[in-house]
Amino acid sequence: MKEMFGLSSETYHVHQESLKHLAIIDVAPHLDIQSLACDVVVLLACEQNQYKDSIIYLKEPNILKQTRLKTRFAFQTNGFLFDFFGSFIKKVRSTRQNFSSENYRILLTDIIDHQLERNIKTPETAYNWTNRRWRLDEDKRQERYDKLYHSFQENGYDFNYPMHIMLCRSMGVKDKLNQGHHRIMFCKMLNIDEVSTKFISSAYMPPIFQSFFKKFIQLIHYKQV
Repeated sequence: MKEMFGLSSETYHVHQESLKHLAIIDVAPHLDIQSLACDVVVLLACEQNQYKDSIIYLKEPNILKQTRLKTRFAFQTNGFLFDFFGSFIKKVRSTRQNFSSENYRILLTDIIDHQLERNIKTPETAYNWTNRRWRLDEDKRQERYDKLYHSFQENGYDFNYPMHIMLCRSMGVKDKLNQGHHRIMFCKMLNIDEVSTKFISSAYMPPIFQSFFKKFIQLIHYKQV
């Protein structure tokens, strides 16, 4: 497993509706079962599963009958050099990004409690981008904010528009939210507890260095690359 696949740093509480239709395949017979601490492992779309997300581990044969399942996500790695340098360099990482073929319904607390947000949006900072390419004047910023707020208020979260979580984005060892910070803000404000996500894989810190960098990002409270 460690030689061929990376693994999400976090465990996600996935709704059974997102999992029960996935194929179950046997591509990882040497998983360290005791270390997984989850109910299900999903392998993101790759050559190993004909580019369709699939289940490669079930804790129990009938566990998919549960409403929520503690799920981790595995993904095919890209070789030592790419994984090491891509863990630090965005331009390298952006050349190889693999998206899950499915959307997954998870709990909002999976994102908040695991500290996956890279930026905490508020009504004052929403759509207030510093990049001139995306910058909006105050009237347009407020108009965009109001439009999305009322949409969430009236319709709730639209599961057809998933957020994006990049697995092991921070230094190749920590999952981080890639897209969806404004939607999280509205979910918090309106007490919406379930969201839709796609998972993205790219670089994965080689296992020999993982212990060091996990401690390092905790020490410096590292949030973003």
